[in-house]
Amino acid sequence: MNDYYSNSVVASAKYYGFFVDKSLAVKDWKAVQKDLLFYGVESERFIIHSSKTQPPKTVAKGKFEGVLTGMRRRYQEKCGNSGEADFFFQETCPECRGTKLKEESRQVKVAEKSNSDVSYIPLDVLRENQRTLKRTTSQYLYPSFMNWLKKSNGSSVSVLATCL
Repeated sequence: MNDYYSNSVVASAKYYGFFVDKSLAVKDWKAVQKDLLFYGVESERFIIHSSKTQPPKTVAKGKFEGVLTGMRRRYQEKCGNSGEADFFFQETCPECRGTKLKEESRQVKVAEKSNSDVSYIPLDVLRENQRTLKRTTSQYLYPSFMNWLKKSNGSSVSVLATCL
């Protein structure tokens, strides 16, 4: 850890009322100390330790960005053309395959298309599909639903309402 980081971390720790022993290996630090070092004083990871203390205004007083936070910022600012680029990689999530949807959301389908499938359809095609879907829905789904509702004597209406 170079002098800049170590002095900034020590100043931040002092501001927030705890001590950082620079002679200890980082692996031996407490969670609050590691969260400060890695993520900085304005990160969610550190704020849970700081008991609503406002961050200091200057670096000298303890406003510390965090090593990883700083690396990510520089990487993003330079669009991946920075010294930090070797530490970042992109990988498609094997579970959602890049859709960024939970399992439950990925299982929802309308007209045999998932949420993520629909997002790739051009708007003019989607508009036509919507018209077709409305005809199909009103022609087939709605009468089936009404028959089901009549058979249930209204007892399922509250169940349906909670599901919607």
